[in-house]
Amino acid sequence: MKKIITLILLLSFSVFSFADESGEINQKFFEHCFQSDELRCKIIVQQIIENSEKACQAHNAEQCFRLGMAYSGAVYAAVSKNEKKAYQYYKKACDKGHTKACTALSKVYMTGQGVKVDYQKAKQLAEKACNDGDDLACSNLGFLYKDGKGVSQDTQKAKELYQKSCHQNKKNAVACNNLGVLYLKEKNYQAARPLLEFSCNQNYLKACYSLATMYADGLGVKQNTKKTVQLLNKACPSDSPYLAFAEPEACFYLGLIYHNGVGIKKDATKAQTFFQIACDLEYTDACHIRNNSEK
Repeated sequence: MKKIITLILLLSFSVFSFADESGEINQKFFEHCFQSDELRCKIIVQQIIENSEKACQAHNAEQCFRLGMAYSGAVYAAVSKNEKKAYQYYKKACDKGHTKACTALSKVYMTGQGVKVDYQKAKQLAEKACNDGDDLACSNLGFLYKDGKGVSQDTQKAKELYQKSCHQNKKNAVACNNLGVLYLKEKNYQAARPLLEFSCNQNYLKACYSLATMYADGLGVKQNTKKTVQLLNKACPSDSPYLAFAEPEACFYLGLIYHNGVGIKKDATKAQTFFQIACDLEYTDACHIRNNSEK
């Protein structure tokens, strides 16, 4: 638990440490938050938020953007999640010309978090931010073209946007994964594998799961149960503070592997553990199997 709290606080600090130029609040943050003084820590975090809100009101677009991140839940323990406030702060920052805020706002319109889904607005914002050089915006735009949301479906256009996003500046793990998954569906395993390997190595867990399916089914690689389990374990980090980011499908299939003894020794305890994790992450098939096993 202490490791999780420390990770959460570190994420909070990384976003809001700039809020007090004197450094006094930052020093207090370390004194109280990293000593697990939760009450005083909460007070300090609130001070940081208040300073950031004042800066945002004074037309500081960067502060508005970071507040949007906090209220969206991208920064844990900083503030209570509030999707409507996240939308409002992203919009303020985007209206002031903050490219990354416009990218975040495009995602908000795509998912309907705090605002009604509007794929047309999502497309407009992602397109502008992509043209302004934000690689994540290009990835968002690629997703819209892939699924034909707000635009005519165009897989080739999606692929081009994912390629642009993946190879722009430092590689974007999300875009590289999305491109890899497209190649995987096209059965172009030679092109898919290095992209998924890169994204998995960058700890994008969806890519680790996709790569595991390649080794499980022998898709462009030699079938390898040991490698499959290794990758599934990385995609479902059951014993680490990153459990909340686990890929539920990976946890579910790990449960099945241990339940059925596929290539490894059966282990009912481990199977139940992974079914429980997947169920907690709202993977309903895992909940059904877990419940039936308990009867």
